[in-house]
Amino acid sequence: MPVDLITPENVSVDLLNDVFTSYMDTSFDEDGDLMVNGECQVYVTIIPDKSSIRLMTVFRISEGSSPDTRLAAVNRINND
Repeated sequence: MPVDLITPENVSVDLLNDVFTSYMDTSFDEDGDLMVNGECQVYVTIIPDKSSIRLMTVFRISEGSSPDTRLAAVNRINND
């Protein structure tokens, strides 16, 4: 049965995957976490009380970079 609205009662990773797959490339990692693939990988999780959906990505900064370079990179990520 098609879902017109995602609510706390019906939200699930499978439902989110169905929605995202219509528009984006998705996959599941080895832990079963939903990922949306593009310029960066975005992890999609549902918080335990199902009141919100969390979108998270991981950026890596070179180990040898200076504190100023790291700060500039973090600021670029947050602004862009």
